Amino acid sequence: ELKERDLPLTPGRRVAFHQKPSAAAAEGGKEEGWILAQITECLGGDKNKYRVQDVDYDPTTTNEQGCVAQLRSTAEGAMLTLRLPRVFNTTIKYLIPLPDKHGKSMYDIPVGSAVMALYPDTTSFYRAVIVSGPEMLQVDKGKQKKERVYFVTFDDDDNAVRKISVEMVVEVP
Repeated sequence: ELKERDLPLTPGRRVAFHQKPSAAAAEGGKEEGWILAQITECLGGDKNKYRVQDVDYDPTTTNEQGCVAQLRSTAEGAMLTLRLPRVFNTTIKYLIPLPDKHGKSMYDIPVGSAVMALYPDTTSFYRAVIVSGPEMLQVDKGKQKKERVYFVTFDDDDNAVRKISVEMVVEVP
């Protein structure tokens, strides 16, 4: 649960973001689920209003992950196409701050709890249930790097048990 003392969220803080339903419809009619985003700024000093950026933006692709701006130079007649990241203005209502392993927001979620977790190799959050954890696991054999993970089962994933970093698991809103 987000506390008043945790606000405002600072630039660079990772969050789960869900676009307001009417805004999603305006961008093509489909409602997106929760995605991984990053706070870029607190708007107007209001700790409840933020600008966030979709972290999945890839400037080398021409899909709906970014918007395109075209600028035309009148002197040479040349056109320059820029890829701009998907950026959204939103309120705290549509954000869930992700646990900060260096801050005060790390806590353990009990086994059996319904959560949203980042599905492996994506930037989308899906409903899941905590099976076990958190546990400290070695992730890089050469450097002895360890990471805290939960073991979860995602809805509609054939009961496969997957390990997910604790920083990418939040309680269902």
